[in-house]
Amino acid sequence: MTSIIEEIFKVRNNSPILIDKKNYNRYRIVTNDIGGVQTAYYFNMPVYNNKTRKILDLKYHINGDTIFSVGSNSNIIITDKIRLDNQEGFCEISLSDTPTFISEHEVYFKSTHLYPTTNGIAIRYYSYDNTPFKLTFEVSKSFMDIRSNNKYFALMSKKFQPFFVVSCIGAEDSNGNIIAPVNMTYQRISDCKFSLTIVSCTSLSKAIFLEANLYEPKLFQDTTVESHNPETNNVFGSVGFIGTTKEFGEQWLYSRPDYQKMPELNDKRIMRVILHLPKLNPNSIELSSSAVAARFCSFGSTWNSKIHGVYSFSTSKTTDNYIDIDLTPIFLDECGKFVKNDGFILKSSHKNSGFSVISTGDSYYYPEILEVVYR
Repeated sequence: MTSIIEEIFKVRNNSPILIDKKNYNRYRIVTNDIGGVQTAYYFNMPVYNNKTRKILDLKYHINGDTIFSVGSNSNIIITDKIRLDNQEGFCEISLSDTPTFISEHEVYFKSTHLYPTTNGIAIRYYSYDNTPFKLTFEVSKSFMDIRSNNKYFALMSKKFQPFFVVSCIGAEDSNGNIIAPVNMTYQRISDCKFSLTIVSCTSLSKAIFLEANLYEPKLFQDTTVESHNPETNNVFGSVGFIGTTKEFGEQWLYSRPDYQKMPELNDKRIMRVILHLPKLNPNSIELSSSAVAARFCSFGSTWNSKIHGVYSFSTSKTTDNYIDIDLTPIFLDECGKFVKNDGFILKSSHKNSGFSVISTGDSYYYPEILEVVYR
């Protein structure tokens, strides 16, 4: 994503945007539409800076010898290191060389390119001989607790809240399409220093793509679960390979909004609720959505402990950039009021038909967008 407003144009099919400047919610942008209708576009992460209250520009700026960008609650500075800094502390990611080219949306190094996210960076590592990508970083204070799997690494500042998260996006072909997962392992060098090794799961990949961010509370509480790793939880993984892959087996996504971040909808007459999931592979499959039978825990859900769905309510529709899920049936009551429910499950409509690579609620580079139309 290079522009928050451009993404809204995409999901609106380029229809005009008149932004409602009275909006105070950092997670959403509101447009005033024809006939007294308003449309709120809720992003899974804040899209306004917490201090300036300005919308994030997702650009790199230059001040003397310093390259920097501004996140939702952080400052990102790039030299021969990447420094992510906020009021809780900082993280410095080591790089082996210095920038060779800088543009508004990209910083080039010899084998890596950097891109701004809403609260950190995305890193594309070019490896035409399938060489693993090694990432070393140091944080400003010791974090005793770590949550991780082969998809993400998180340093926890509280029991359920990270300070810093590195999450794999996937292995890319020469066109930037995600064609397979990547595998991450970590080594603790000292109390404050860590090393990550990321390896592509296919010899056909041309690049490894991942993101590294300081944490902001997310709009969607979610996790994927998978049959090949039945005890694995993926609460901070930023993508899902929904469907079937040789690495994960069958994978589902469990998701529900944090309703405390959407209080404005309580007294509105809702007309439509659509979830727009960034589509990261070209050969995406049809997904089905179902309501969950009971409340799930995003931190504790696994394939073996998963809650099943009670009924299916819609199938996905695919556009050039997004996979759209109509959530209207589970978020509206008979009077058109917004309903708080226990969430939904996404899975393949047809078993063993392939997979769709989608963003989860933890992606700062490819954010989900929840479109809510109301009066």
